[in-house]
Amino acid sequence: MSQRQDYEAKLAEAQGLEKEDVKSPYMKVEDFIEDSKTLSNNAFKHKEKLLTAGITEELLQELKILTSATLEAESNWSQVRETQKEAQIQWNEKKPEAVKLKRYLLKAGRYALRKDKAKQNTVDLIAAGDSNADLIQDLNDLAVLGRQNTEAFNKIGVSPDNFEKAAALAAEMLELRARANGENEICDERIIRDRFYTLLKEVADEVRDCARFVFYDDEGILGTFQPLYYN
Repeated sequence: MSQRQDYEAKLAEAQGLEKEDVKSPYMKVEDFIEDSKTLSNNAFKHKEKLLTAGITEELLQELKILTSATLEAESNWSQVRETQKEAQIQWNEKKPEAVKLKRYLLKAGRYALRKDKAKQNTVDLIAAGDSNADLIQDLNDLAVLGRQNTEAFNKIGVSPDNFEKAAALAAEMLELRARANGENEICDERIIRDRFYTLLKEVADEVRDCARFVFYDDEGILGTFQPLYYN
């Protein structure tokens, strides 16, 4: 089967693990997968002796399939993680423009609506707070304020285009923030990766423990079963 087919074949089993049984990797998963691939190759090479000590052919196949499936799971998580990083970069690039526009429209609002106390209070409320979430909400609120007071802003030379830009920028940055924060699918992909890692580690440890027993007096073969990256 292909790597993707191995992943799909074991997905239900991975999802069925109890939450408390799922382990988080304590090392680079790509290194662990390389270790597991080497272990699988060596186990099949010496399978006749391993089979005499309780390891089954099915377990060796499990090791092979789970190694492939975990690689697919790690690739899925890595791809989404890169999307997260790219979103953060785009957010950082857009933020100065958004902050500048917010400051301009706040100043414009205070001037254009200076004779209306209620609307001045609205501007003050929009100005409060300086978090990323505030920035997104404030741009959208300023867009609404501008649309509702077109005449007042026109009188001081503020084009309605500024408010449309604020609304568009708020929507764009909301999407970037969600992706940069790693919501929904990003968390799901990491959790699935951890579940596959847990399944693979359990099988790999069992095969390695058996090899340590079977080849305890053959340092040459035993050495090929020793982990490269973890204990």
